[in-house]
Amino acid sequence: MKKINNWFIIIFFIFLFILIRSVNFTQHLNFSSDQASSSLRILEIWKNKEITLIGPSISFHFIGRDLYFGSITYYFQLIFLLLTRFDPIAGSYLFMIFAALMIIPLYYGALILTSYYGALFTIAIYTLTPIYIDYTRFFWNPNYQLALTPTLILLFSLFHKFKKTYLLFLTGFLAGLLLLFHYQYFVIVACLTVYFLFVKKVGFKKILIFIFGTIAGLSPMIIFELRNNFYNLQTLFLYIKNYREVFFNKNGSLAVNPHYFLSIGLFLLLIIDGYLAKYFKGKVILIMTIILIIFGFTLYGKIPSHGFGMNNNWNYPMELKTYQIIKNEKLENVNIVHLGYDTNATVQKFLLTKDNYQGLAKDYYNNRYLFVINEGDDYMSNPAYEVNTFIPSKIVKKWTINKIYQLYLLERINEKNN
Repeated sequence: MKKINNWFIIIFFIFLFILIRSVNFTQHLNFSSDQASSSLRILEIWKNKEITLIGPSISFHFIGRDLYFGSITYYFQLIFLLLTRFDPIAGSYLFMIFAALMIIPLYYGALILTSYYGALFTIAIYTLTPIYIDYTRFFWNPNYQLALTPTLILLFSLFHKFKKTYLLFLTGFLAGLLLLFHYQYFVIVACLTVYFLFVKKVGFKKILIFIFGTIAGLSPMIIFELRNNFYNLQTLFLYIKNYREVFFNKNGSLAVNPHYFLSIGLFLLLIIDGYLAKYFKGKVILIMTIILIIFGFTLYGKIPSHGFGMNNNWNYPMELKTYQIIKNEKLENVNIVHLGYDTNATVQKFLLTKDNYQGLAKDYYNNRYLFVINEGDDYMSNPAYEVNTFIPSKIVKKWTINKIYQLYLLERINEKNN
């Protein structure tokens, strides 16, 4: 296979990237409690024209203490929500297109650092492997970090080629900024520092420039720490001191998730390219790409039983169906509980809040009505206080959402409404 024009390759893979992720997009879409809670916070920030320095908390918690990511997560997601009027499907799809366009810096960065075929290998993996397909089509801070990593790779490669000091500063700045999305990026920042210092041997002054750039990227979190008695740093020390309770599962295994390796994986691809460059030939890349295309469309061509990362037998279209029912009832002093995976029914509350629905109650103790999403009629036996404290009550209506889940409308019985 002769070398093909760069832009033809880029356009082809961008098209392929979007096409394979568009198959059953809404059925695969993950818009559940994490996405809805961040979207609710973003909606609040936008309406109040608020400036905040911290974003969502990490998934590990200890004795009421949380470690927070940077607020860049909120403001980055706000771009896609604003452009689509806070529609989760359209916003997520727009983010997916953005991730597709990141093939451009990824290709040219890999081309400079490795070779023509190394660059082809890198964008083929980014475009067609299931882990990158799954994590480039829904809102989540590690996904934003992944989608922006190709820009860092390009800046890194340009400095590698041209040795310009401003490129070193920009590399550090973007690395610091990306660290705010998710702290696993510390591995990349540390490795870049070691590379510049001991492999590239750029000199002490230039290392300081890279470090200053990183600090500038981290500045929102640094300001937060200075204003709040180093809250995150103190929490981190607390987590490290109690690392077994924080970072290990009950069975004693370390809690490890795939998204920890997404961005790191792109840099590892470049290292693999360097060692395996002699094996990368046109026919090898072509056969690999064809196999991945066939596998991808076979895997994602089937309509899934649930959204990615969502509860079994539940997806975003079912959230939409439930939301429309609740909205059309036009009730006052109402609350919602989803006993399948999120007792606070965060997705429903986001959808209703964005529509300026005024009937939501502030708590689960004084609401007159309660919508319950459950697999059967035994919802009162659930230990969740949101439902088992709603007594005495009676069923007013019932709807079928799918073969598994039902939606119930309960009304509290008391002297005022009996």
